[in-house]
Amino acid sequence: MKKIMRYAALGFLGILAASSWAWAEPIVQVSEQKAQYRDKADGTVYLTTSFCKAAVENADKYPSLSAAVESGYNEIRENYVKQRVEDNGPGCQEMVKRRVKDNTAYAGELQEKLTVCRADDIIVSLQCRGFEFYGGAHPMSFALGYNFDASTGRELKLSDAVKDRRAFSDAAVAVLRSEFAAREADFTDEIKNQLEEYLKLDADGKQPVAWTMDGEGVTLYFGAYTFGPYALGAFDLKIKFDDGRQMFVDKYVPERKCNCFKRSSE
Repeated sequence: MKKIMRYAALGFLGILAASSWAWAEPIVQVSEQKAQYRDKADGTVYLTTSFCKAAVENADKYPSLSAAVESGYNEIRENYVKQRVEDNGPGCQEMVKRRVKDNTAYAGELQEKLTVCRADDIIVSLQCRGFEFYGGAHPMSFALGYNFDASTGRELKLSDAVKDRRAFSDAAVAVLRSEFAAREADFTDEIKNQLEEYLKLDADGKQPVAWTMDGEGVTLYFGAYTFGPYALGAFDLKIKFDDGRQMFVDKYVPERKCNCFKRSSE
């Protein structure tokens, strides 16, 4: 059974008015797609997958956005899962067979979850978090961002939302420094320079940084091994609009702090 959630942006009086007027903002529906892959000989499950699809429910109001979400998110994630199954399925099958003998068998996994971070008449921002294990020392996780202009469907770059690159970079460094302190790890000039280089490569269009936007600001995603060993973990760096509204392109900064999302059905 597919799990379905719908998200829509609500402003100051939006909750009170929701039942009395048609949504002007995009309504984004999320559905989960699950699959199991079994050995044809004995039926043993050797790999499970789960990923999400997004759909703009009021596509008649946002046709370009709807098409962009289909081609720029759904098709990409579906093709990714298919390729990972093709590449890793045989190895998972062999892994399970070996471990059945010593009673430690468990299947490989690829799990993705989709969160709608923001959906209004300016931007639709989607966060995809994934978890993969096909054998080895430990699983791997990732976080990706997909951001679309609500009117045109154009996929947005971080530079589309940030106008003061220097100030934004300084704010990101400050957040990363505090994250290192919270994890009782040493923050060095080398790590600072590494983050600044990532942001420069993104701004120059050479290597995009994963990001999303919600009603409070922009979040940057960096995986394990980016700034240190696996044990240090991944980093989500949130740079809030209140940290310096002048850093951001004006239209992306909400006039009100309230920019929540209501799950209208499940």
